Amino acid sequence: MLLGWINADRESVGLVPWRGWGALDGLALDRADRIASSQTLSHAAAGGNVGEALDARSIAWSWYGEALGMTGATLSEASARQIFDAWMASDPHRAILRSDVDNYVGVGVASAADGSTWVSLVATQSPDHTPPVAASVSLRRVGLTITYTWRGTDPPLQTLGAGIRSFDVQIRRDDRSWRTIRNDTTSTSFVRPGAAHGHWYLFRVQAADRRGTLSAWTKPVRIWVP
Repeated sequence: MLLGWINADRESVGLVPWRGWGALDGLALDRADRIASSQTLSHAAAGGNVGEALDARSIAWSWYGEALGMTGATLSEASARQIFDAWMASDPHRAILRSDVDNYVGVGVASAADGSTWVSLVATQSPDHTPPVAASVSLRRVGLTITYTWRGTDPPLQTLGAGIRSFDVQIRRDDRSWRTIRNDTTSTSFVRPGAAHGHWYLFRVQAADRRGTLSAWTKPVRIWVP
């Protein structure tokens, strides 16, 4: 809920939505648990310096921000909205939520013994580790010549987006194993002349970004050569 509202607001002012990151979720949850247990709304009570906490967990960062919040209401969509509205009404907190530097975020929510709701949000500028996405575009046959095309995208980040570097492409005839036909290519098409009669030909592709992060292989597409 919170991240959805935050990202909707970011988009409304021309910023890129934050990417959630499990490592930051874990840190934010620990910090939320601490302030809920002590019922003290402070960064010190949450565990002190966020940069040191990130380093202790080997989370790469070059910038960070933390927003803390609480409400006496029990955990619900309404209590989450109260905290979001309070952050947006505060210039320092709104500046964190609208950071034009940070690109990843984690949110932790905890309940205190009295039922009150406590939240820590930790945002960082970190190297791009979000996998790119590969997709098949078309697979056509003219006679015995097969043409396969594909594309790739790198999910956008506010900063430090790596961008698409290259593709790996594989082919499989129905009676054979997968075979790599292009490795680290920047091309987005492949022509296979001289296909054999009476076989299915299958193709798939994966993308790599400029940090070497790989996408999943696409679902194979196939074409029949009569």
